[in-house]
Amino acid sequence: MRDGRLSLGVAAFLLAVGSLKAQNPAAQFPLEKVLLMTEFGHNFHYSISSVEVYVPDIRLDVNIGHRLGLTPEEIRRNCTGTFTGQPTDADRDGFPVHVVYTFKCNFRGYELSGRVSVRDNNDGNPYSGADFCTGIFTPAGCSREPLKYGGYDYYVLDIDSEYHFAKDEYLFKRYFWTVYGITCEAENLTFKPKRPTGLRWDRGVWNGKIVCSAIPSYKYVFVVENWQSGMCMNADTPAGGTIRINASCSQNPSERQNVVVNYTSCGHGKAVGNGCNGIDINTDF
Repeated sequence: MRDGRLSLGVAAFLLAVGSLKAQNPAAQFPLEKVLLMTEFGHNFHYSISSVEVYVPDIRLDVNIGHRLGLTPEEIRRNCTGTFTGQPTDADRDGFPVHVVYTFKCNFRGYELSGRVSVRDNNDGNPYSGADFCTGIFTPAGCSREPLKYGGYDYYVLDIDSEYHFAKDEYLFKRYFWTVYGITCEAENLTFKPKRPTGLRWDRGVWNGKIVCSAIPSYKYVFVVENWQSGMCMNADTPAGGTIRINASCSQNPSERQNVVVNYTSCGHGKAVGNGCNGIDINTDF
C-alpha cells in the first residue's frame, strides 16, 4: 500500500532461523536468515499508518512502516557478509548463542549495508526468547547502528523478546526502531501468532502501546487492542481490533487529534473522535 522499502522489523527473528544444522557455522545461521529475521512486524507497522486511508479525516502524516521486500533468493544472489560469534543452539529454540553479520547487498541499483546481531537470552531455556539488534551488543546494550541504504542512514532496530509457552505469545521487553528519522518504541507490547504465520511471522494479534516521534516536535501515541495484522487480502489492512490514536497535527504540532478506530472486518469499521482543525470524526467505513 505504501512505498516503504525495507521492512526491518522483528521478523523471522521468531521463526526464520528454523532448524539449525550442527556442522558448518555459516550453514547453521546463513545470512539470509539473519536478514529475513528483520522482516518481522512490517505488516503491523503499515496497518497503523494505513488507518488514515480508511478515515481521511485522520491526518497522521507519518509513515512508520518500512519494507524492501527481501527474498532468500535475492539475498543469496546479491549479498555478501562476514560471520562472527557462536551459532550453537543447545536448547534447540532456533536462536544461536550469539552471532554478528557484517553485510553488504546491492538491490535495485542501491547498496544496503550494516551489521546485525542476534543472541539467545538463555541457551539452556528454549522459552527465554532472544535479542535482535542492528549493530552489536555492548555491556550498555545494543549499539543501535543504522543500516545504510543508498548511502543514507535508513533503519535501526533493537528488540528483546520473551516467549510465553502457555499462551503461545511473545512479550517484547524492548521494541525500538527508527526509520528515516521517525523513532518508535513500544510499551507492554505482545504478539500472538496466528498460524500458519509464514516465513516472516507477521500474521497475528497485537496488544500494547507504540509511541513515535519525529523531528522537530511531532508525537504520535497508538494503543492497540486485539489488533489483527496480516490476515486480510491486503496485508497492510487490519482484520479487526481497536486502535486509540493521540497524534500531532501536521500544521500545528501543539494541536492534538484524538480518535478511536474499531475495525470489525477487513477495511470496515467505525471511527469516533476529534481531528485536526476542530473536525468532529464520526465515520463508518
